[in-house]
Amino acid sequence: MTYQAIPDSANFFYVRNKLNPNAPDLKGEVILSEDLMNELVSNWKAGTQPRIDIAIWKKTSERAGEYFSLRVSKRAAKKSDDVPF
Repeated sequence: MTYQAIPDSANFFYVRNKLNPNAPDLKGEVILSEDLMNELVSNWKAGTQPRIDIAIWKKTSERAGEYFSLRVSKRAAKKSDDVPF
């Protein structure tokens, strides 16, 4: 099966051949959808600091071994200013 990038998601894999101790332990890329990118830019232009929510799952595949799957989404609106989440 060919890998297909899914907007607003990413996979991070362990770096197997670290060349120095300061190299990252995991690498990957995040692909943002046009809708999410427009929302972030709109917030920035309005003077609001853009924020995204991130969810991460630990997964295993036969080919890649253990890796992390990540999903980003627009930050949900707070129900009340008194609640921090």
